[in-house]
Order: sequence, then C-alpha cells, then structure tokens
Amino acid sequence: MLIEANQLHLESVSIAGKLEKSLDSLSQQANAAEKIRLDSLAHLVELWEESVIEVPGFEHEHTGGHEHKPTPQMTDESMLEYQRNAKKAIQSIRAQAAGQVL
Repeated sequence: MLIEANQLHLESVSIAGKLEKSLDSLSQQANAAEKIRLDSLAHLVELWEESVIEVPGFEHEHTGGHEHKPTPQMTDESMLEYQRNAKKAIQSIRAQAAGQVL
C-alpha cells in the first residue's frame, strides 16, 4: 500500500513541478488580466505544495526549495487515501490552468 502511495506522491510532485514551470512561462507572455488568473493558479500550486506529506520510508528529492511537512501518524490505508486525494487536487489545478490557457 505504501509503495502505491509513494508512486502517487511522486506523480503528484512531478505534475506540480511541470505546472509551476508552465504557469511561470505563460505569465511572462500574458496580458494583465491573464497574468492575474495565472498568478492565482500559481498561488494554488504553492498552497498545494505546502500541504504535501511524504510517504514514510521512501527517499524524496527536494527540488525548487520546497520542503515537505513531517509525516503525521496515519495508517497505510489513510496514507494511500491522502496521496490519492493530493493527486486529484493537483490534477484539478492543472485542469483549471488548461481551461484558463485555452
């Protein structure tokens, strides 16, 4: 269960990193109204990153200067569910970004 949770965690962090880079790039070329929307989405990504919890027992690379919160005590099932929800949340932000850009 924790292996699956860790895989979800790694996928989520990867999505967040790519999304952050994409938003930064788009923001540089955006007009004032688009820039406000993109900045808002970038802030959502930052908030998501602040809530990231690592899966215990797995090494993680820290890129972009973001540190993860210490892992709270939870069951393996709870950790898996948390990681599923975290991935859904970052995918939702990515979908909002795609909707704003198109």
